[in-house]
Amino acid sequence: MLKITFINVGYGDSILIEELNDSKPIFSMLIDGGVPYMGMYCDSYDCSPGRIPPFKYLQSRRIQSLDVLFLSHLHIDHVGGMPEVMQTCKFGYIWSSCKLNELDYLDNLNRAHIDNRIAKEMRTSLNLLADMQRIANINGKEIEVVGKRLATVELTDKLQANIFEVDPFLVSRTEKMVNNLLNGTDQKAEKILMELDEIENNSSVALQLKYGDVKILLPADLPSSFWRRYNKEPYSLKADILKIPHHGQADSMTKRLAGAINPTHAIVSVSRDNPFGAPVPEVLSMFDSKTNFWVTDNIEMPPYFRQTGPHRAVLFEIQEDGSICAMNEPA
Repeated sequence: MLKITFINVGYGDSILIEELNDSKPIFSMLIDGGVPYMGMYCDSYDCSPGRIPPFKYLQSRRIQSLDVLFLSHLHIDHVGGMPEVMQTCKFGYIWSSCKLNELDYLDNLNRAHIDNRIAKEMRTSLNLLADMQRIANINGKEIEVVGKRLATVELTDKLQANIFEVDPFLVSRTEKMVNNLLNGTDQKAEKILMELDEIENNSSVALQLKYGDVKILLPADLPSSFWRRYNKEPYSLKADILKIPHHGQADSMTKRLAGAINPTHAIVSVSRDNPFGAPVPEVLSMFDSKTNFWVTDNIEMPPYFRQTGPHRAVLFEIQEDGSICAMNEPA
């Protein structure tokens, strides 16, 4: 059985993938870590019943080790909780959209005077990535950058992952920006951080999982424009389960893309109190009327979502015969 858990981290992503045989774990992977459970971000969890940091969710499930940690991109609602997981859980491989080559130079960036909120948040994200690298090094491991080319990985005998390629121009631009931040001047830091923030969604590394005949598409925060190169032969975007990209914001979907994916189940990882108006009803209306919609937080949006009470995750259990059982996990 394959079990996919979309943890309620509020506005952000954290997805636990487990393959089980008679309840015994064969493989496990955590994709992204939501926002960190520290400082001002604690309130985003504590203010709402059901929301839970990934490290606490893993502890509650008595999960003590993960085979793979996967970071889709650098925004704080994805990278935030990863160091906490690494400090409280054993781990194997670490796959990430990027890494820092000069950790010692991060002090230069941290000394820079920055006023803009978005730039400050991006700087925090880079520090969290540095924390990931330090924890990995202490444990004798290194971060492996993925997404520079299209790749297929056999995770187990039954579970396969297709890792989509990030635009090479964006990969190069990101590396150049990070290098400039670590070696640059105070005057340029804020501007570069804001530019880095602007391209991070487009630099997300997407995954397509295959378990038998069942396909699961996990696009992180990619905009709909990313999929143009894949929405044609020989590729197929058809998926049984879709995590709607970018928390269901307006740039996440087109009618054509929704038709190409045509999921049986579509899930949005989003908070009910987010300031972006996500998920956008127009995005949800692009899908077939038979699509089953799920949301990680307790949101009322008829006819797509109805409040079911606080829940800390949405679970999908996929059997070897291809049958799918979906449910909310009560808080």
